[in-house]
Amino acid sequence: MGSLNIGAHLSISGGLKGLLREAEETGSSCFQFFMRNPRGGKAKDYPESDIEHFRKTAEERKLGPFLVHAPYTMNPAAKKPELR
Repeated sequence: MGSLNIGAHLSISGGLKGLLREAEETGSSCFQFFMRNPRGGKAKDYPESDIEHFRKTAEERKLGPFLVHAPYTMNPAAKKPELR
């Protein structure tokens, strides 16, 4: 039998470092998060140094998998292409 992944839906409001901190505080080995406000808006651009820190720390702590939650405003069945 494979390993068990325990996780939660975490906030991105503290940035990528905040995600890692919250995962550690909650004892999560994996997690799901929104890359932007779930009701719309633009995804934040993260500095390459933050992304590299996230990757390195996740590897060291053996964290994952990670799931990015799609915003609620997406509608794959919408007639207008800009809404899909």
